[in-house]
Amino acid sequence: MRRIILLSSIALLVLPGCKVSKVRDIIKDYDYKNSYQLINASTEPVDIHIGSHDNSGRAPNISDGKYRVGSLEAGQDSVSTKVKRDNIDYRVSVQSFQRLDKIGSNHLIYDVKNDDDQTVIAWQDNKTPRISAFKKHSSDQSGVYRVRFFAVANGIEIKAGGISQLLEKGQPSGWFSLQNCKGEFSINGKALDICQATAGQSFLLVIGPDKVLSMSRG
Repeated sequence: MRRIILLSSIALLVLPGCKVSKVRDIIKDYDYKNSYQLINASTEPVDIHIGSHDNSGRAPNISDGKYRVGSLEAGQDSVSTKVKRDNIDYRVSVQSFQRLDKIGSNHLIYDVKNDDDQTVIAWQDNKTPRISAFKKHSSDQSGVYRVRFFAVANGIEIKAGGISQLLEKGQPSGWFSLQNCKGEFSINGKALDICQATAGQSFLLVIGPDKVLSMSRG
């Protein structure tokens, strides 16, 4: 008789509606997500694709249209989007595709912490499509213009707030502080103004050898 009772108790543990089943449902429905700032600094309209790797580490077929998270025209303002995952794996794949001829950029695979905001920039190295991604963060300071730069070519020298720096293409710079929007910023000796910016806020400027290609909130 004791053996029958034990078997019956085990059967009750797997009946629908029990606590074990509910816990599994909660885990399955939990959302892991990241916010992405998408920037198109190229001369072509682009589609940006982002996909997470699965629990086994397998990468997504990133060219598949279901991974398209943004479609941006050349010169369009940046777009923000959230990308959700149904697993805790933090590895993602990122690639951009020119909309008209479907030419793809380099393919990024990197790890990102949950809820860390990211900036993704589609740009061109000469005419070759490229994609870069890095952690997005602001650096607001009251009364000043805070700017950092992303160069699309080597040999670009910026002067901001009395400090000069030679930029490395494809990498974000550190932060610079400007007291005024005019007269304190130049690219390769050419003075530029960023008076559309707002004092007290921070901005990311994507720049070429002689001009600003994109400006967005940092």
